[in-house]
Amino acid sequence: MFGKKKDNGTVGAAPGTINIIGPDTTISGEVTAKSNIRIDGTLQGNIRTQARLILGAKGTIEGDIWCKEAELSGHVKGNVYVRGLLVLTATARITGNIATMRLKIMEGAQYNGACEMGEKSVNAHFEEKKHEKVTPARSKVVA
Repeated sequence: MFGKKKDNGTVGAAPGTINIIGPDTTISGEVTAKSNIRIDGTLQGNIRTQARLILGAKGTIEGDIWCKEAELSGHVKGNVYVRGLLVLTATARITGNIATMRLKIMEGAQYNGACEMGEKSVNAHFEEKKHEKVTPARSKVVA
């Protein structure tokens, strides 16, 4: 009845977990997560999450975004790829291209870039990164 807690050996975020980058934090580099992310600070690099991304009104991302859903209220300088719903709130300032299934833009949001919508467009942007290969440099022999 009161046995030991079973350890299945897995490490990871619990369902519903939110990763937070606070307002006085700057991160440089690529961020990858399986769970939700909220950014109120600055990220200088690309971000990928299999869940929801929330960018606070004072948050900044300088890089590309790949996620399932997003609500952007801060500044983004980069491309945004969303498999589901992308919401740009009144304080959002986006400079870059967007590919999403659904888009909601609130009055006051600023967006400068191209927009693609639909499953084919969105999937192409998610697949292109998956299949990228690094090709070794070829040396040229001169005889």
